[in-house]
Amino acid sequence: KTLSGTKRRFFQSLPSEDLSFEGPERTSSIYEVVSEILPIRPIGIEQAGEEYPEGIRNVYLQLPSDLNPGIGELAETLAGAESHPFAKAKAIETHLSTKFEYTLTSAQGMEDPLADFLLKTRAGHCEYFASGMVVLLRTLGIPARMANGFYGGAWNEFGQYYAIRQGDAHAWVEAYFPGYGWLTFEPTPPAGTLVPPSNDWGASLQSYLDSMKLQWFKWVIEYDLEKQIAVFRELGKKLGGLGGRGEGEFGDRTEQVKDWLEDSVSQKKIGWTILLLIGCIFGVLLLVVGVRNLRGGGDSDRRKAREAWRQWRRWMGYAGEPQSLSATPEELVAEMQQAGWRAWRDAEKLARAIQDVSFGGQSWSGVNEEVSANALAAIRAEAGERRDERKRRAA
Repeated sequence: KTLSGTKRRFFQSLPSEDLSFEGPERTSSIYEVVSEILPIRPIGIEQAGEEYPEGIRNVYLQLPSDLNPGIGELAETLAGAESHPFAKAKAIETHLSTKFEYTLTSAQGMEDPLADFLLKTRAGHCEYFASGMVVLLRTLGIPARMANGFYGGAWNEFGQYYAIRQGDAHAWVEAYFPGYGWLTFEPTPPAGTLVPPSNDWGASLQSYLDSMKLQWFKWVIEYDLEKQIAVFRELGKKLGGLGGRGEGEFGDRTEQVKDWLEDSVSQKKIGWTILLLIGCIFGVLLLVVGVRNLRGGGDSDRRKAREAWRQWRRWMGYAGEPQSLSATPEELVAEMQQAGWRAWRDAEKLARAIQDVSFGGQSWSGVNEEVSANALAAIRAEAGERRDERKRRAA
């Protein structure tokens, strides 16, 4: 279903009701969103029933065939004597958000991390809480899905906008109720939902530089053909009024266009002065980022972890192993083990290193870097062997 709009770039798929954007990535788009804020307990939700559409049932009630039976037992225990789906969902949400602990240090095993989280450690980050609640709901026959996005943001007083930071990344739960659609649930404890703001002078400087960077991208990087055409259209409208009859009227029109052009040139001069200032500040920002990277900052560590993840998948593809784009490191380890890779244990160590750096705040240098180098070397060597063997069989 195409949403209203002249560009026809926004689409809604059913029955998921997901919105998607199709268009040039570098083209700015301005759109308006109207949201309906529902009460914590929507009126009449108890009568929602369980008549789920077939498309919803087929997609959002799926469960692994080897799901730990203890998870289903836990779901039944948490639901207790609750009779309708919404009350069951709220009971699970409350239990996870109050009885479990939020932590970025993953202590779950690689074999069945979700079962470890729900039945043993009872501690993890937001993705564990969200995926845990989704699976608990599905075992009770309630359609559910995990949503990923951002929560919170920091107000930038210099640019007058909210900045969404990497630390604002979050996962939550949506459950489906007939007549109400997808309703949101937050199983993560409050300690894991918001990144505390910083009020020191360094944070203020960072906010100022960020606002300058935004202006740079807006008026230089993203000053594309559409914006240039808009300027000429405006000029055409001004010049279109020159066809009037009478010298006086013509003179008045000329003066109007002259004033408009003078204003435009003046604004252009001011704009280039601002851009020059932005360029200088942007250079300082690059210097600051470079120094942070030299010091081994967290962003640099996470970039290295992502690069190791990319190389791992690349060597798997080189060997001719099909991969799901949504596969997690743990799932890729399981795929390697099932396919008989000798290097799957090395990959298991690499997966833990990637997760610890990406979500646990650990440094990439030292042990994790060594683990990565050894694991990638083993995966690369076996990938070459498997590729050669595949060619021999094809011949």
